[in-house]
Amino acid sequence: KYTQKIRDGRTAFERKQFSVAVPMLEKEYKKTKSRVQKGKIAYLIGESYRQMNKSEEAVNWYLTAYDYQAGVEALREYAYALKKGEQYTEAKEAFKNLGIEIGSPYEYRREITACKLAEDWLKDPKEYQIELANFNSSNADYAPVHYQDDQLVFTSDRSSNSDAEIYNW
Repeated sequence: KYTQKIRDGRTAFERKQFSVAVPMLEKEYKKTKSRVQKGKIAYLIGESYRQMNKSEEAVNWYLTAYDYQAGVEALREYAYALKKGEQYTEAKEAFKNLGIEIGSPYEYRREITACKLAEDWLKDPKEYQIELANFNSSNADYAPVHYQDDQLVFTSDRSSNSDAEIYNW
């Protein structure tokens, strides 16, 4: 087994070790003086948080990346992160600005409409209650499959014991 030591945030990001990449990239962000370089690093931090399903943290980094001239990709990811975080008013504005930025104001009208619908749904009283199953965890649980007659098998990234090696992705 051969593993190469991760020495910088970009390498950790490329190896999909997002939880390792974030602190390294944040250090690199603080050290760099170039606005363009700060924008690129901020974008990678935002992407790392997005991959770790931490939209709130990603929002701030995408906005920082866009402010430091990382391009329309940063603005697009900012808008989607706002939408995912249920910040629909801000997301609508970001999608509107994104359309203007790319020179096609109607490009993201579907996303703006989706945000408006979501806002309306939040205003309506709930007609049903969703309860989490007792086997759910705060970790990623996914890919449920029926097994035999009355069992469910699923995949999870929860730790089964304290000695387990943690994969950094």
